[in-house]
Amino acid sequence: WSHVRDYVISGGCALCAIALSCAGMPWVFVLLLWMVAGYRLAMAAIDVLTTRYVITDDSISISSGWLATKKTELAFCDIRGVSVDCSFWHRLVGIGNVLVGNSATTGIDMRVRAIRHPHDLAAFLGRKRPNGTRNDSI
Repeated sequence: WSHVRDYVISGGCALCAIALSCAGMPWVFVLLLWMVAGYRLAMAAIDVLTTRYVITDDSISISSGWLATKKTELAFCDIRGVSVDCSFWHRLVGIGNVLVGNSATTGIDMRVRAIRHPHDLAAFLGRKRPNGTRNDSI
């Protein structure tokens, strides 16, 4: 959802900037809106382009970041629950999020964001779990 939200905010800011420039608004406000639109779009693009998902024989890992990087790895035997989250906007473009819970903690430990066929990944991770079930509550 955050990528879609960033694109919508960027588009809204750009449309407002165009409308305000046509209405004779001072150039400073128009420039500010264009800067906000460009910043949000650039941050969303950097986040998408620098996130890597790796599935090995015994784990799944996510690494993200451009200047500062973060890596999260979760062994299949430690997966407590897997669920899929598809908002209205995600469903429109055919993507979704897969939420993975760790057996050592409560809540969501890993979020595989904005991927195609999220139900297929959730089923795969469910089969890789030791007990082979998929939708335990996270």
